[in-house]
Amino acid sequence: MRNSSEPILHLCNPNPLPWRAYLEPIANELNVPLVTYNVWLARLEAILINDNSKHDADVEKVQQNPALHLMDMWRNADLGEDMEPPGIVRLDMTKANKASPSLEGVRLNPADLAKRWVRAW
Repeated sequence: MRNSSEPILHLCNPNPLPWRAYLEPIANELNVPLVTYNVWLARLEAILINDNSKHDADVEKVQQNPALHLMDMWRNADLGEDMEPPGIVRLDMTKANKASPSLEGVRLNPADLAKRWVRAW
C-alpha cells in the first residue's frame, strides 16, 4: 500500500458484517438477551423519563449507564443499509483493495472476536 499512487486509502474491514453478527456472540458469551435497537433505545429513554429527577440523580444515572451521555447520537442514528451503526458512513474500499489485493480477502470471525473481547473486558 505504501507504493500506491492514491493519497488516501480507507483502512477498515473490507467485508463489513451487520452489527448483529458481532452482538449475538457477545450476548451469548455474557448470557444476556439481545434486543432490537428500538427496544434498547426505548429502555434507555425510559431511564431518563421514569424519574422527575434533579441534576444529581441524572449524574448518577449517567455514571451507572454511560450510554446516556450519547442520547442525541442514539436518537439521531441513521441505520440505513449503507451505514455502519450508529450512523457512520460506510467507507469505500475500492482503492484500498486495488492497492492491496490481499486486503479484500480478509475475513473476520465475529464469534471468535466476541469471545476474545469478553475475556479482555
